[in-house]
Amino acid sequence: MKGISEINNDTKAYVGKLESGIFSTLQNQGIEHIYTNFPEGRIRQNRVAIGGKTPIELQQDLRSKEFNVTIDAKDMIENPDFITQENTENIDLVYLKVADLGLTGIVRTDEIYERAKQLGLDLCPSEVGPQMRLDYVDQPAKEYLYIGTQQIVASDGNSRVFQLSRDGEELWLDGHWAHPERQWNPDGQFVFRLSPPADISEALAA
Repeated sequence: MKGISEINNDTKAYVGKLESGIFSTLQNQGIEHIYTNFPEGRIRQNRVAIGGKTPIELQQDLRSKEFNVTIDAKDMIENPDFITQENTENIDLVYLKVADLGLTGIVRTDEIYERAKQLGLDLCPSEVGPQMRLDYVDQPAKEYLYIGTQQIVASDGNSRVFQLSRDGEELWLDGHWAHPERQWNPDGQFVFRLSPPADISEALAA
């Protein structure tokens, strides 16, 4: 497989460049195995359950399980712009390095977000960051994940997104500066939400 035009009903896996609309096409075809190149370029996907918890309850869960939460992350959770939903919902996530997006060199946050949208991805709800931290207990050492959400302007005036990392045995939730013009290298790894299928989106909007 080399391109989106070659996808058909017999396609079991996609190997190739991530083109505009690719994730919507793959989702409609029920294709879960995605690679930019095989086998080292596998695109990771995951599902997380959000909702049903208040910001206070999320903080309590993080403390009870002894995760390391920085002052910046705590500040973000306590921000009025940090919103949790009342009902629980399972959402699908996609992990992408900046290089996977087809962007070259040093790029800005707004360019990353725009490219993700072109590929058929959405920004994550803000509660994905803390909930992923609670769930992702087997995170590899030295991995840094940036949750692609609408930035929260923290009390220090900086626009931030949640960052998940592991240092030795310690799992961290941090708030990382992500102003629209902030620059990222090709290895920066973001998490975005897979857009719901068209029929589900229409039902939710009805």
